[in-house]
Amino acid sequence: LDSGHGGKDPGAVLKSLHESKLNWTYTEALFKELTKIPNVQVYKTREHLPTYHSIDQRTESIFALPPKSPDLTISIHTNASTSPLIGPEVYYPPKRIQPDHLSWLSYWLYQHQIHQKSPFKNFNPSQDLDKEKELPTELQALFTDSLWKQKVHQSHKLAHLIIKDWPELKHSKNKKRKRVFEAPFSILTKPPKASILIELGYMTSESNLKQLQNPKHQKAVVHHIAESVKKWRHIIDKCPDEHLVCMP
Repeated sequence: LDSGHGGKDPGAVLKSLHESKLNWTYTEALFKELTKIPNVQVYKTREHLPTYHSIDQRTESIFALPPKSPDLTISIHTNASTSPLIGPEVYYPPKRIQPDHLSWLSYWLYQHQIHQKSPFKNFNPSQDLDKEKELPTELQALFTDSLWKQKVHQSHKLAHLIIKDWPELKHSKNKKRKRVFEAPFSILTKPPKASILIELGYMTSESNLKQLQNPKHQKAVVHHIAESVKKWRHIIDKCPDEHLVCMP
């Protein structure tokens, strides 16, 4: 779990309200909810809201988790806009892989899939990313054709599960607005497995902000995200081979 912004980076600011505080409130509640799921270990990219970690530091901490990188990364944010927008949006990795994405993930493939090592223990990106040059071309092709497709497909599936039946959208006039998007954010592209970024709503909408600050709504949203993760996990558990795209 990644709580967006924090420390000296407040994110969006509306009067005295910092986005990072809202993100933290939801992330902490989601952490507690997800830990109730049997056989699931949940980690956070930071333990305290006042602690500042850059997006690169938070992303690198995901790779360092024992014994291997997580099956799912969720980053929590709150939106802001000059347009009168409301409601949630969910982002997932772009379908087309870029060279910088390949560098990180090829190294993960090299270490974890070939050498069965804990891939990013004592990981130093500036030095260790050169290792990907040792990968034969056919292995990079294998990675591109299967692992990236699987990552994007699984992320996209969860994004839609989360938007479907989101508490405030069930009877909303804005239900038909597109709410699931591709994005090349590093928190989405660098983790080797499924990753999504959830924008909980718009701070810049008075009604939406009031809703986001409502404890009853917070509880409903957190419960919905956790239930969506459970459904998603059930779907991917049906896959007989972790390297194949076999989700519906």
